[in-house]
Amino acid sequence: MHAYKKTIETIKQKQNSISVIDVGCARCSFINEFLINYFNKDAIKSIGIDPLQHNGIYNALYNYNIYIKGCVDNIPKGTIKQQTFYVNLIDQASSLLKIKTENFSSDMSKYNESYYYPQDIIDKLSIITNEIDVTVYNLNDIIDKHYNTDEIIDFIKIDAEGKDLDIVKSIVDNMYRIKYIAVECSSHKNENLEIFENGSNYKDVISFFTEHNFEIYDITDYSLEHNNYTQMTDIVFINTKLKRYKNI
Repeated sequence: MHAYKKTIETIKQKQNSISVIDVGCARCSFINEFLINYFNKDAIKSIGIDPLQHNGIYNALYNYNIYIKGCVDNIPKGTIKQQTFYVNLIDQASSLLKIKTENFSSDMSKYNESYYYPQDIIDKLSIITNEIDVTVYNLNDIIDKHYNTDEIIDFIKIDAEGKDLDIVKSIVDNMYRIKYIAVECSSHKNENLEIFENGSNYKDVISFFTEHNFEIYDITDYSLEHNNYTQMTDIVFINTKLKRYKNI
């Protein structure tokens, strides 16, 4: 969660409440291990979206104001569909997209031609434990249902294993009133190399956000971290129009 620390601290400096949408929320760590360090629980308006419902103390059903069991994707507004969801042995890697472990290597000499992961992680990522049918929504429809038309959304966190940019593309109609959007994408120097089939890449993400009046506010490139080296990046974008007119 350190990738969002600067952003959340900035929001806290200006207000005592926050509205968030957490796409990929099953573990509840964003709200229960991170946001509550900055805001009182009753000051957090939260929508959590995830097809996998974990049990235990941080059950998303009970820890988000609204929990939607399903996925979001760039499907037409007003539609709902069923789609195959691939459940990975490492459940954080579960996705609507097929993972491409043939593009992974634990050999650092191949760092420029494949994604680096330790071999034990690659072995686990190679295992799909289940394929399930999940309900897929358009995120615009969820926003329109649960937010007033003039209501500002402070932060949308998207962790959708390759689907991040597709989800952002689905909310173009609502981007004008979102302060910050966080996504994860590949930062591998080979733009054509994929972790997930047709997954997001850095160049396309930057281009899309720039086109829609967002700029980079904070960025964490894990390939630069000595205890990680995976070519993935968390990026928080800020709405430049709201920055100018709403003092965010």
